[in-house]
Amino acid sequence: MLWRLRREPAKRWVLSLAPAVVAALPFLGLQVVQNVGITGNPLKTPYVQYLERYQPNTAPGFRGIDRSLRPESTLQQKHDYYDHFLIHYLEQHRLADVPKTLFGDRLPKVFASVLPHMLLAIFLPAAALALTDGRRRVVAAIPLLFLGLYTLNPVFLPHYAVVFSPTFVVLAVLGAESIASAAGRCRDFLLAAGAVTILVLGTAGFPELNLGTGGHGGMETVTNAAQELENLPYKPAVVLFPYEHTPQRRMNFHDEPVYNITTAWPDDAEVIRAHGRGDDDIRIIRYYAQRQPERHFYVYDRHTHQVIHLGRGPELLRERE
Repeated sequence: MLWRLRREPAKRWVLSLAPAVVAALPFLGLQVVQNVGITGNPLKTPYVQYLERYQPNTAPGFRGIDRSLRPESTLQQKHDYYDHFLIHYLEQHRLADVPKTLFGDRLPKVFASVLPHMLLAIFLPAAALALTDGRRRVVAAIPLLFLGLYTLNPVFLPHYAVVFSPTFVVLAVLGAESIASAAGRCRDFLLAAGAVTILVLGTAGFPELNLGTGGHGGMETVTNAAQELENLPYKPAVVLFPYEHTPQRRMNFHDEPVYNITTAWPDDAEVIRAHGRGDDDIRIIRYYAQRQPERHFYVYDRHTHQVIHLGRGPELLRERE
């Protein structure tokens, strides 16, 4: 749109861009309200504040690693996540390593994430023949711009690429059409064959048929905890999840069962998930014993995947104090 407006008068620019700006204002307003309420700065998002506190050195750019910065958290899993996962990406995030990172890490993740089936990538090269007008070239430019801007970000995970999955699907279809159009008299046959191929491979990518996708792959604790917490004998409840990562008892810091997606405020959930902190558990027991004394407490063993009933909050508080 901006390219087509480049030679138009100012009035045409205003009439074209004003509706987009007006449509965005309610969402920008919500973002500003959230920014002020959480960070105190209308231009600073909670996400940026989280990175600064708990994932230092991960801001976009090529600044190098400040080894003195550490996550501002008492949770051991946040430190393990930083030391054994993030630091790998930070050490490779140098301007000279951009080509190596792009072709060795990021592009493979893109192709594994954006198409329903990896084999659909065979149509992508032929899509270049179909980029015959500006609209199609704009579509093809989306992943190029995305990857180009994301070179500034130290970390690139597979699900980041999902935002331009529709672009790759369109390009795969255009590629199949280009192959058929170049075949002359066999065009109709190849169009039908391409359509069937896309349909079959796309269907094969559904989690119901491809057991390698969907669910909580590698998240044994998340999966088992969801089942166990559904069947707790006494509710409402608080379930404590101790974390211990030592050479003798190693834990997967990605497999994190402590979250809340059921209510706007965690205290309103029927089952509250909380970090077990050993001797410091008394604080959370006291909190709920005073505010929601009807809640029962459990502890979840991440190794045996067993849930142990501890008792109601007031009873536990009397025992431990």
